[in-house]
Amino acid sequence: VVSTQSTGSSGINAEYGKQWYQRRVRGVLNYYTNYYYKSNLRMFKVVLILAALAALATAGPANYCLEADSYLLGYAGFKRRAFSDKQAAMDACTGIMDCNGITLEPAWGNQWTLRMGPEVKKSPRKETSYTICKFCRFKNASLSGPLSAGKNNYTTLEKAKHQCLYRKDCQGVTESDFREFTLRSGSEIKESVKRRQETSWKLC
Repeated sequence: VVSTQSTGSSGINAEYGKQWYQRRVRGVLNYYTNYYYKSNLRMFKVVLILAALAALATAGPANYCLEADSYLLGYAGFKRRAFSDKQAAMDACTGIMDCNGITLEPAWGNQWTLRMGPEVKKSPRKETSYTICKFCRFKNASLSGPLSAGKNNYTTLEKAKHQCLYRKDCQGVTESDFREFTLRSGSEIKESVKRRQETSWKLC
């Protein structure tokens, strides 16, 4: 009888020890898994920041395109930043990730403000804008050459520009009378035929 009780107690202790050991192992594994995950996440963030800083450091001055009688929607960073000097505003815009241009506000003492855009709107207040341009706009003009291969018709300018940037054979976008934006593979700018109020955007 004594022997049976001793064996049962030993079995319980062994089972408890096994469970304790498993919990301990799981705890250690979870600790190091979370530790390395957080460490790698922090390291990933550091790499992204360094890459962004390197890009800004190596990038040359941005090209700006004049957009007369127009304004860009929204302030960059959802905060109004104003400059009395146009060049100072351009330099500041280049260093802000979501800034796509600047707009002159006559109602605010001719101050230049950093704008998010990237869509350009017709201004009723004689505002003037400069956009960081990958595309240069040409009024009453169309791009020569056949359409870019694949899907080439889009209902918005931004979609067309976005697709054009990722297509090796695309040189720009031409807007038709019907608000249809087509990708073009030709780089030559031609004057639009009469009665066709086309506008084109060519890669600068």
